Amino acid sequence: MTTQTKHFVELPDIVAVRLECKNCQSSFLVSLRRASKLPYACVNCGDALWDDPDSLALKAIENFIAVLKKIGPLMEKQPVNFSVEVKLPESAVSTK
Repeated sequence: MTTQTKHFVELPDIVAVRLECKNCQSSFLVSLRRASKLPYACVNCGDALWDDPDSLALKAIENFIAVLKKIGPLMEKQPVNFSVEVKLPESAVSTK
């Protein structure tokens, strides 16, 4: 018999997003409560985190954060629960 474990996160449980610089591997959390504009440069080494200040990726992530901030309260009024499935690395899953 095969078993499978799935991991789900409800949107109100998401409290921050993490950014990691590909140059120095420094990472930092951006709280959803305080997030408005994401930084353009790494707070550690100063390298650009985005390909340009008007990066579509940067705008998309800022829009994603804005949606996360709004959808929690909206979903509280709905007769359905909404969650997303996340894939965890096998090393993060305890087999005990």
